[in-house]
Amino acid sequence: MVHRDDVACGDGVDADHVLSSDPDCGPLVKGRGTNVVESDIVMPRAVETLFPTAGESVISLSEEYEEMARTVTPHPDGPQQVLLIAPMSHPIGNRITLKALLAGDTVLLHEHAPETVPSAAH
Repeated sequence: MVHRDDVACGDGVDADHVLSSDPDCGPLVKGRGTNVVESDIVMPRAVETLFPTAGESVISLSEEYEEMARTVTPHPDGPQQVLLIAPMSHPIGNRITLKALLAGDTVLLHEHAPETVPSAAH
């Protein structure tokens, strides 16, 4: 999983699937040379998430996401609402969003949350 400002794949990243949260296009955007439809998507055994830094390098996270997938359960009192003020493209905002969705919660996006990709090194 690579978080990017646009849906174009970066050099050296051969994406099988490109998922987009852009409301003007569908959630699944064609990857390089793929013709996959949403019903063809199979959940992977492991996930590695890459976040860009201020330079040309990236930060790779995987264990945190796998741990959340194994341990997060729905709240006993029913779904909660989570107000997200960090960008989903930042590691913190991304983990908060994933944890809320795994728990069956609703994620509320703060309308003034920046949508640019900040440095993941901060």
